[in-house]
Amino acid sequence: MNEKYLHSFSSEIEKMAFALPLAIGAISGAAIAGGYFKGTSDKVKSQYKKNLSSMLLRDYHVSQKVGIPSIVEETLSRVSFNKTSGAATTVLRGGIRRALFLAKDKFPHYLKEAIPEMGEELLDRIVRDGILTEKIDGARANIFVRNDGSSGAASHRISKRTGEPIDYTDKLPGIEETTLPKGLGSKMDLVGEVVFTNKKGKVLPHQEISGILNSKPVNAIAKMEERKLSPKVFLFDIHNDSRPYLDKLDDLGRISKENPGIFVVPKAATSAKAKQKLIDSIRNGENIRTSEGVVWQSNDDGTSKYKFKKRTPVTIHSTYATKTMGSKYEGRGIGGFRYSLTPGDDPVGQVGSGMKDELRFDMFRNPEKYIGKSAIIEHQGQYKSTGAFRAPAFKKFE
Repeated sequence: MNEKYLHSFSSEIEKMAFALPLAIGAISGAAIAGGYFKGTSDKVKSQYKKNLSSMLLRDYHVSQKVGIPSIVEETLSRVSFNKTSGAATTVLRGGIRRALFLAKDKFPHYLKEAIPEMGEELLDRIVRDGILTEKIDGARANIFVRNDGSSGAASHRISKRTGEPIDYTDKLPGIEETTLPKGLGSKMDLVGEVVFTNKKGKVLPHQEISGILNSKPVNAIAKMEERKLSPKVFLFDIHNDSRPYLDKLDDLGRISKENPGIFVVPKAATSAKAKQKLIDSIRNGENIRTSEGVVWQSNDDGTSKYKFKKRTPVTIHSTYATKTMGSKYEGRGIGGFRYSLTPGDDPVGQVGSGMKDELRFDMFRNPEKYIGKSAIIEHQGQYKSTGAFRAPAFKKFE
């Protein structure tokens, strides 16, 4: 057992050594009586109690300040408890199964592999060669499918607070129960994009997806229920698998069919006609799953991506200094500029890329030459909530 992987216990947990075990000890006794710990060592049983304490503290703010939680029910898939006497019942998803799994095993940490971006000139080639799939604009995640009921999902990013990969499992109802179809073994590590879809199946903007995943589990679930959203994971690769992409795509399709409530595979095209149709549907805004672009799988050149970008004129409102200490722009060049949608309005966003050094230096020395000037920016769409553009880059002055 890798002790480092197990949840990093804060000083608050150490302080609670006298409190939480009273509650946790009682429920684990019931769990042991239920046969859930059959064949496990005392060390694993002890670690289970610590894990459950950690999960209560980390995700649900149960602490010694509000007293000992009152456990209502403990099952393989969930633990129901009241934070304080008379409080509403809260559900900890994963329950015995999740806490026990973390005491016995670990999910590996995979880093995010950067996919090179291709230019417009290669569009003709990708229509003629290789495999084309939708590029889903969600949250990249590592997906761990385990047939023993302990499946989960985690970000490639490391939490500054815990030192461990950010866990998405409790924010994706149903993922812990996903399994592999016959013939694919009992465990598999996948690469996916986590999204949330509305009643019509349309994928939420990336900003909103991040907002939900960055919430505490109980708040994330509440947001989904309030807005009638469904969590989905688009599966697009298999870790440690060097087979041709079509073979992997076939297995991913089988896994998706085995777990239709949560897993999806991106649409793929191999013929020139099908590829052009896929490109047109995304570029024209007819695809409800993505507007970002496509991913190209080439037998000769590996994986590349192409993002469909738009160009829009904006008005330069003001400039701002670089935020990087020691940068070559510090004290002599701008970090970027703020922009408004129409002259005289308040700024709605800012642009920090696409400008050459000479321009940054001149805008720093002579900001009055540029304030109020119209600039063309390239972007990946506009946020309805703020009017700002996503991933903007300066292209030229109008």
